[in-house]
Amino acid sequence: MKRTGIIILIILIAAIVVIETGVRLVIDLPSKTDFYSSIAKKDIPAYQELYRIKTTSGPTWIHLGWIADPKTESYTVFIREDKT
Repeated sequence: MKRTGIIILIILIAAIVVIETGVRLVIDLPSKTDFYSSIAKKDIPAYQELYRIKTTSGPTWIHLGWIADPKTESYTVFIREDKT
């Protein structure tokens, strides 16, 4: 009976190690979409050209939205307050 328990424990530990290894391998595989989960890397320039910068605003705020490519571009946002 003790031997059966040890065998079951070894099988469970081996299963956990195999599953964990599989999960880590899948997570570390190169992604086809990269930064955006729904846009392929090769399609980013076409979407940038199509959509450009979109804005949404309220009485005291504005939201800028664009399709970014953080590996090849950098962005600077300037805040300007008019004193008029």
